[in-house]
Amino acid sequence: MFDPNKIFLEQETSAEEAAKALYEYSRLDEQKKSFLAKLELEIQKDIESSGMKPINAEIERRARASDEYFEYIDGLASSKEKWFRAQSRYKNLIALGENRRTQEASTRTLINKGEK
Repeated sequence: MFDPNKIFLEQETSAEEAAKALYEYSRLDEQKKSFLAKLELEIQKDIESSGMKPINAEIERRARASDEYFEYIDGLASSKEKWFRAQSRYKNLIALGENRRTQEASTRTLINKGEK
């Protein structure tokens, strides 16, 4: 049976999940440059403490190749996937609600015509 209240509650829950996932993805995406800069600064200090002159390209290359950066990128990709899935679920629930509404309207029309 078509229950618009149930569908609405599912859509609300799904929208909340999508919003939280988008927040997490946006936060990680915005902090990506800052995280990389922090890694570069740590590498620069290590190079300087060894008595060598740091070269910017070398510092960036090491930072981007670090395990910490790979973990950060994995987390960023995972949060984007979670956001996409939540957004897709929300859109699918909207479509389901519309389809169920159409189905109910069609059933009422058939009943009114006496064809069912």
